[in-house]
Amino acid sequence: MLIQLFTEKELNAPIPKKKYIVDNVSTGEKYKKEYPTAEGIKIRYYLGGVEWEDGLPVQYHFGDGRVMWELPLGEAPAMENLKAHLQYRITDHLGNTMVVFEDKNNDGLLLTEESTDNPDALEVIQRLWYYPFGMHLEGIGQQLATPAQDYRYNGKEKDEATGLYDYGFRWYDPAIGRFTGVDPIADQFAWVSVFNYAENEPVGHIDLWGLQKAKPRTDAQNMVIVVQGYTGTNPPNNKTQARNDPGSSIDRTGLGKINDAFSGTSNQVVTFSSSHSDNTINDAIGSVNDFKSANPDGKVFLVGHSLGGDNVVNIAEGLGNVGVELAVTLDIADYWDDDNASSNVKNFVNISQNNDFPGGEDVEGNGTTYVQNFSAVKSTHRSIDNDFVGTVIQMISNMTGVSPNSTPKVNSHEEVKRH
Repeated sequence: MLIQLFTEKELNAPIPKKKYIVDNVSTGEKYKKEYPTAEGIKIRYYLGGVEWEDGLPVQYHFGDGRVMWELPLGEAPAMENLKAHLQYRITDHLGNTMVVFEDKNNDGLLLTEESTDNPDALEVIQRLWYYPFGMHLEGIGQQLATPAQDYRYNGKEKDEATGLYDYGFRWYDPAIGRFTGVDPIADQFAWVSVFNYAENEPVGHIDLWGLQKAKPRTDAQNMVIVVQGYTGTNPPNNKTQARNDPGSSIDRTGLGKINDAFSGTSNQVVTFSSSHSDNTINDAIGSVNDFKSANPDGKVFLVGHSLGGDNVVNIAEGLGNVGVELAVTLDIADYWDDDNASSNVKNFVNISQNNDFPGGEDVEGNGTTYVQNFSAVKSTHRSIDNDFVGTVIQMISNMTGVSPNSTPKVNSHEEVKRH
């Protein structure tokens, strides 16, 4: 939903025209930007990972590169006239783009600067080197690419007019190693400047969306998104993770055990508070997309209880073409019976109970997803997450081959009945 979620950020660019960028204020996700060109003001839209101009797709960025659509000279601007081609990127441990290349003649080899003097035949499109805080090393490499490739430091988009990087919630200036605005969750990091980048540790860390220091999990092979049951209040924007939500915490007796079970393993677990608004859904989708950018072959798992189960259904749907290996919902609770498995989910396990209010719902299939609906014979709505967290951990362990740090109780067949 785009209505009432956007605010304009104005950049006083050192060029005659000003540039405007519109962001989704609940997630920091960019929606559109206006920028000057020789032909006049252009508008670029960012929708579902695809960038559009003049009603036509321009490029789509995926974990290892980008798909570009170009209009051959003299062709009418129409979808059927576009020519698509692929470029690939090599990144370092922080997700910084180092090399961009394209096998233009499809011979399985790359023509470098040493191989050809023809710039049109050159297949190493871009080489980038950085100082620790992200400023480019001048005089080496090749900064410009054709068409422009502006996703560089941490894989974030650079605004060429100002030299700033768009981190979603704030703009970052690599020349000074600081953000240009105050951290929206600065109250949690009183020991550092409100403008700091990654708590001044740029060699081994990134700054997640311009909000907080994060260590890239280059060893993570799988991501598990956990959405806990509703606590009575929606988490504030920018604080949807349970550990950051002032009205919640990680439930160590319930689904929080998943976090403890796989801590330090190649299964990366992120635990969210559930929400009636879209902020949890959008933040979880952002976490998965970031993970898939760094780990294109990584598997994604979604687990939710109560309203968190309904959030999981919407997260899976919002991920679009990003595959979900397994979704598990425990006693889904929401105002509408809209619990349909989306086709990008490979396996869906739904466990409900009818011993007390509100009582869960069945998840409906789509002809592609393998859906299993079970009834919890002995559980209540409040206890079902505690009762079945051991079973969920075992399912994730079986499907990833990663042994948990501890093995909670796994439910017996007498405690569940298949519908």
